Amino acid sequence: MQSRSRAEEYHVADATDVDLPSWDAFLQGRSEAVAHQLSGWRHVLADASGVRPASWIARDPHGAIAGVLATYLSRSRFTGVHLATMEGGAVARNHIVSTVLFGAAMQRAREWKAQYLLVRGGFAPGAPTRTMCLARHVVDLDNGSAGVWRTLANDRRRKVRLAERAGVEIVRDDGALKAWYALYARRMKELGTPVESRSFFDAMRRHLGDAFCLLAARREARLVAGMICLRMPGRWTYAYGARDTRDRVHANDLLFWRAIETAALAGARLLDLGASMAGSGADTYKRRWGQRTENVEYAFYPVGGSSIPRGVDTYRGQRSVPQRIWARMPGILASHLGPRLRRQLPFA
Repeated sequence: MQSRSRAEEYHVADATDVDLPSWDAFLQGRSEAVAHQLSGWRHVLADASGVRPASWIARDPHGAIAGVLATYLSRSRFTGVHLATMEGGAVARNHIVSTVLFGAAMQRAREWKAQYLLVRGGFAPGAPTRTMCLARHVVDLDNGSAGVWRTLANDRRRKVRLAERAGVEIVRDDGALKAWYALYARRMKELGTPVESRSFFDAMRRHLGDAFCLLAARREARLVAGMICLRMPGRWTYAYGARDTRDRVHANDLLFWRAIETAALAGARLLDLGASMAGSGADTYKRRWGQRTENVEYAFYPVGGSSIPRGVDTYRGQRSVPQRIWARMPGILASHLGPRLRRQLPFA
């Protein structure tokens, strides 16, 4: 009874555009908040994806924000109709507020006839029907970049120095997005993964403002690697990256090192390298940089009596048949079909 009475203290409502400045201000004061929970994503998804954003804001009896939750509805035939949270799930003062917010999301999932609710990390209420565990590697920056350098393996430091001697330069250049996207699209095809649309990244740059940062690695004026970081006070997040596999001077290693240096100089306490499937190539590479690894649990909750499709995770891992087929597809066809497949799965 006590938990119920405390839950009833909070008023939950759909967030409107008027709420968004206070939404972001609330996130700035929460150490657990991640860049994917920023309000700008609401406009990114609306402008450049085939999903329907929905977000809630919880207030205490005094009208102060107690928690927020951002989600979107996907009608993908591949993963089923579902309501998914942004990375990190709810950001709230306590688990009671989180539970209230998830209750609102589950009610909306029923109204929209979703098959399930997907909670991407953070607190997950009750007992989900199915879970999927990912690995997040984190670079701690409390001792600055010099402290990180001392923890790197000798081979990693050697590759960074080789790239420096080869003349690789790392600069922040948000205007290099077009060249970076061409590199990214080619790399995703090599990996057998449908690519996001160019308009998705343009919308990120437009709506995320100062949180968006593209670090570009150039050698002899040619872009050889690039990394999109999302910035918040105290926390930088590696969101997307790509490298030219023909590069043999370890530009990507220098790129990661410069990201660490840049984040540390900006006052960040950590660089979040993002969640990856355990054992994947991305997971193996990030592990070489991170000082610690966190388990990130994705939780699946059925809505009503619906079943939960196996989803994209079925085809990840050790080069599944669909991945191999996609990797062999002509580039023009992959570039045309990829964004169409990804519109309903913006973070798959």
